[in-house]
Amino acid sequence: MKYFLAVKPSLEFVDLVNSNIFEFKNNFRAFTFENYENMYIPVALLGYFEEDKLPYLKEAIQQSVYDIDETRLYTNNYRFIQRELLILFLTFHKNKSLETIRDRISYYCSKEKENKVNKSFEPSFAVMFSKLGSKQQYLHLKKKISNINVELELNVSSVDLIAQHEKTTSFQYEKIHTFKLVV
Repeated sequence: MKYFLAVKPSLEFVDLVNSNIFEFKNNFRAFTFENYENMYIPVALLGYFEEDKLPYLKEAIQQSVYDIDETRLYTNNYRFIQRELLILFLTFHKNKSLETIRDRISYYCSKEKENKVNKSFEPSFAVMFSKLGSKQQYLHLKKKISNINVELELNVSSVDLIAQHEKTTSFQYEKIHTFKLVV
């Protein structure tokens, strides 16, 4: 199974984001909001691990977060990414605490030859998505979303170990364990 370490945004924070882009959503009804259950801010993509390696992975994460204080993420902007769908992401400014966790877990995961943590990191999560339109529509949407001022903050008191189920048509995630940060 594929695993990643992530921050789960609070329901209150997601409601603030939804109200922040309410007018945009009403003007472009083709967009669908992401399900709250699938909203995670990835901290580290850990890769594939067998079930018997899960205790080792949990211990590695515990060693990575044992002295990390609770922190806050501050929003940066909205950004579109084109894949099979057009996805609207909310990005955050870099956070030293989360980067420290990434660096540490990278050390532990690099012992496993096939599992290396990707070095590039921009905290973000998918807010909503739509079918791809024309390039002209995309440029228009990009201009509209750039005009939305977003100044929100998210309290981060824990990180979650998440498993992504492979044999599904849509993304299905399962929270394996929650690691509390120092208060």
